[in-house]
Amino acid sequence: MWTDVPSPEHVVSVELQEGLTAYAWRPDPERPYRDRLPGPVVLLGLRQDSNTSSDFDWALLYRMFADHILDGSGATRDGREWQVTPARPSHPVDKENWQRIVAEGAPRWLGKGWGMKVAQGNGACLFGARFGLPATSTLAEIETELRRLEPLLLQMSAAAD
Repeated sequence: MWTDVPSPEHVVSVELQEGLTAYAWRPDPERPYRDRLPGPVVLLGLRQDSNTSSDFDWALLYRMFADHILDGSGATRDGREWQVTPARPSHPVDKENWQRIVAEGAPRWLGKGWGMKVAQGNGACLFGARFGLPATSTLAEIETELRRLEPLLLQMSAAAD
């Protein structure tokens, strides 16, 4: 899902991703596969259609999360299980820009997604934050969560002005 923002190069975006990493596929005699299966992951953020992420609007991303996801102390206020491990942008430009918003007070977990390498190949980058859904989620439950995200998506888009 996505919706436009006043900046013509950006959209507020929700992307549903598979939560299974390549590491989880490795044989593990201590843990059966069914116990390693994670649920889907939702990436909420700001997408830029460009073949570079060097001019991605990190300040706008932080402002949208500060206004709609974070409380005054920087904790989440919406009840979702956000993945709070630090974002790890790999490209030097993305890493430098991410470090800048963290220095300005953004949580270290904001900035997950895909950056310069994907932008150069596919013409878009997306940074934001992720939260997971239970592995037992049915398609109806996933659809319900996506519908629950729609008003937030629209609010974030309107606030991006």
